[in-house]
Amino acid sequence: MRTSLVLVALLLTACGTVVVSARPPHPLPAEHGCAKAVEQGAFYHKVGYFAVVIYSLWHDISPVPVLECVVSATTRPARGNAVDYLLVLRVAGLGTCEALVWGVRGEGSQDWKLKYFKQVAN
Repeated sequence: MRTSLVLVALLLTACGTVVVSARPPHPLPAEHGCAKAVEQGAFYHKVGYFAVVIYSLWHDISPVPVLECVVSATTRPARGNAVDYLLVLRVAGLGTCEALVWGVRGEGSQDWKLKYFKQVAN
């Protein structure tokens, strides 16, 4: 497997902060109603992949399920010069899921936190 596609997961603290590689390991599919979320499709895919990885760690799921696509992505300001990313994801084996990721703009995944992840449909 190419190094650029390998997930680099490093547990930094007991609260579950994880560093994720810059490139998501799966392409953004356009079929099955999945389209790039707004203009920053690759970025939202990276945030969504982070959410799936952390959820998998929380629930001891191995291998990590495939993030098929980001169905929608919205943002809102959060405390500390941060942003809340509310994502609707289609995940293989889990169905449609909703995730909320808190992060500082421009800082990368080392400053992201998964606030919640839940299935909303199969």
